[in-house]
Amino acid sequence: MDSRLRLLHSCDGSVLQAWCVAGNCFSLQKEHDIAIRYFQRAVQVDPLFAYAYTLLGHEYVLVDELDKALAAFRNALRLDVRHYNAWYVSHWPSSFCTVISIDLVYNLPSVL
Repeated sequence: MDSRLRLLHSCDGSVLQAWCVAGNCFSLQKEHDIAIRYFQRAVQVDPLFAYAYTLLGHEYVLVDELDKALAAFRNALRLDVRHYNAWYVSHWPSSFCTVISIDLVYNLPSVL
């Protein structure tokens, strides 16, 4: 994996997909704190890319940073309310599912 990450780092730093790919690599290796840094960089590169917020939210859930996860999912769904990956909750703690369900229902803009 190291050679692939070096290749990604040699790419243009403004290519947000590269940051997401690297974050996914670290997530699969259970290096969640490093994955979070890569997803945060993707959000910095393009603050309108809903998928980067979603990936960030899932990582925050895995490290029990539920407030940060909720904020990331809110951002993703504000950008694209039909972004199904931000609604996917099968691996979240049940208490968090209740909180996010109530919060998202009452804090999202209506869909036309």
